[in-house]
Amino acid sequence: MNCKLLFLSLIIFSFFLFSSCSKYWYNETDTVQKHYNLSYGKSERQRLDLFIPKSSERENIIIFIVHGGAWVFGKKWHLRSIQNQLTASGYTTVNLNYRLASRSKKINYKHQLKDIEAAFSYFNQNSEKFHLQPAQKIILGESAGGHLALLYAYQNPQQIDKVISFSGPTDFYSEDYQNLKLYHWYTKSAFSTATGDFYRWGEEIPLKFKEASPLSQVADVPTLLFQGTWDFLVHPQQAKSLNQKLEEKNVPHRLVLIKGAGHLPRFNAWWRNKIILPEIINFIENE
Repeated sequence: MNCKLLFLSLIIFSFFLFSSCSKYWYNETDTVQKHYNLSYGKSERQRLDLFIPKSSERENIIIFIVHGGAWVFGKKWHLRSIQNQLTASGYTTVNLNYRLASRSKKINYKHQLKDIEAAFSYFNQNSEKFHLQPAQKIILGESAGGHLALLYAYQNPQQIDKVISFSGPTDFYSEDYQNLKLYHWYTKSAFSTATGDFYRWGEEIPLKFKEASPLSQVADVPTLLFQGTWDFLVHPQQAKSLNQKLEEKNVPHRLVLIKGAGHLPRFNAWWRNKIILPEIINFIENE
């Protein structure tokens, strides 16, 4: 194959790959059914992947998975390894994309919460179609997705049985956190985009930042928190502050501090297999 033909083939392959990335497709093995890109809304971002174990005592425990990306980027396949592990452990999983925050499009975290709500509504309306009778609904998120998972759970305690956060910000409103030089360069911009408001160092922190903080909206939803001690994007104090608030309110909870871990400990296979997955299963089964 000459270079021109190879180049043309790559262009054609890329076209079909990216043009079909939001198209529904289905895959089935001896152990699991996988539905990709089910549409739960009109936006191209409102797509979810539903993985259903064929035979499991845990199949009626549904875990919704929310990706991270500073509210402005990221895709559901970024958490595919976690989804595959949870599905292999016998849980039905729903891994979703959501609309990304944008100041120009006036999209913020509230729209993203509405997308999560829409995904839940889609699942509830179609559960019989997929022969599912969910007995327990759990939401799991990473980073910005952890923030959204916590906030959604605390705002909807009648709908969510348990919530799991990987490195999720919990407090946008803390002056100490906002003014830490190591984190401020990142958080002031990220939080401003997420909330649709703007904060400048030294000014009064907008009330919208408090409204967006899971710490200020804690409800009686059992909570599992994972946090790396070397996280340079989300200060470990964020998880510790929420852990303390949960303690004060007598909400069942557990904080797993992973020594030496950065912002995304799931990338480390040992942490993922020996700490994260066993902790999740124990939390779901025994909390």
